[in-house]
Order: sequence, then C-alpha cells, then structure tokens
Amino acid sequence: MRRTDPASLLKLRQAFEEGGDRRPPLYQWMSSNYDELVALFDGARLNWSHLTGSFSEMGFQNGSGGKLKPETVRQTWYRVRKHHETKRTRKATRPSSASVEVISTPASIPPHLPSPAPPPKPTSAPADDPMAALLAEMNRRSGRI
Repeated sequence: MRRTDPASLLKLRQAFEEGGDRRPPLYQWMSSNYDELVALFDGARLNWSHLTGSFSEMGFQNGSGGKLKPETVRQTWYRVRKHHETKRTRKATRPSSASVEVISTPASIPPHLPSPAPPPKPTSAPADDPMAALLAEMNRRSGRI
C-alpha cells in the first residue's frame, strides 16, 4: 500500500463524517459554532433553562435519547469552552518552524579548549540564618558541592 492513498483517505473521511466522532451531537454543534456562541454569550448571565428549550426545539437530545436538562447543556458548553481554550493555548505555546534554531554540537571537545572550572565551594551557612542553612543542606544533598 502506498503511503498516501487518496481513495482510502476519502473512505476514512466519509466514515468519520457519518459517525466517527463519538461526542454528543450538542457538543459537536457547540464546538463547530464556538466563535459565534462566544460572541453571542459574551458578558451575559445565561439562562440555561431557556437555552435548553431552544436546543430541544432544534432537535438535540441527551445521550439516551431523552429530554435535555439545563445542567447537561451548561456542562456541555463548559467542556467545549475548556477544549477550545486548551487548543488555543497549545497552539500559542507551540514554537513555529521559523523560530526553531538547530544547534549542532561537535562529537568531541577540541583539546585546545580549557576544561570548565569547578564551581566554587560554598561557605558554611551562619547558624543564625536558617534559610542559608537550608540552601546549603539542599546543595549538599543534591551533589552540587
């Protein structure tokens, strides 16, 4: 099989669109209309009972095919918002390909370079400074001295 098989990808895309997303239809709808809903809900104190009635009129049901409850609609919107915020944060923190710098390191350090100097030995902490004593103990236990 070839690496990219357009016929297989088309078949997979059709299967996905026909039911490959197992999230509830209300979640899928809210997610695909996220930007519009954020603009609509911005700054409003939402009446979940009223919105639940509107979603029910649109044909949405709960997972078992029964009536939607306001708490279900509220939690669904919370999960959609959380998913989109996580996705946006992940996208913002991902380095772009232009900003990645590749640094090559030599296989061995040339002999003409001096070896790095050992770190200076810390002086013992005064008995009246508990923070300095704690830091000195942490350095000792971690092998820094």
